[in-house]
Amino acid sequence: MKDKFADYIISLDPSERRAKIMQFSAIKSMSIDDIHLLRELVLFESNSMLDNHGQIFIVKSGKINRRNQKFGDCYNNAAQMMSEGYEYVEGYCIRKRDGLKFGHAWNEDKHGTHFDFTIDNSDEYDYFGMVIPSKLVYAVGFRNGCVWYSALPFIDEIELTSYS
Repeated sequence: MKDKFADYIISLDPSERRAKIMQFSAIKSMSIDDIHLLRELVLFESNSMLDNHGQIFIVKSGKINRRNQKFGDCYNNAAQMMSEGYEYVEGYCIRKRDGLKFGHAWNEDKHGTHFDFTIDNSDEYDYFGMVIPSKLVYAVGFRNGCVWYSALPFIDEIELTSYS
């Protein structure tokens, strides 16, 4: 089934899509259609980077006493965990039972083990993404007015060699 927003998203140029991502990510209470459009915009804008640099990850649920992070706020949750020594990973998840695909962020520890501090049942999802250096995540966040949302759609706008 073709996504009802596909033609609209394709009609926008990248700067318009990224502006829409920033516009919608700052809204606290969105309609179902707005949530769906935001999800599709993030996936569309992230595809190129993930096609070139993404990989499959096995992800564990974060320790129960650490999973007090707000569901639906994965980008902010993962960014907060950077202050505790975790790497930031962003990409998408696919729910195994129904194939629902959505942009998502999680973390990697210093041993290379991946943890999701937002989703309790990570074994019910397939994860695909890429590790993004912390300095680059911060650069995107500050550039976007300290709105901590998806970084992938914006990282090609930051000088990558400065943050590797």
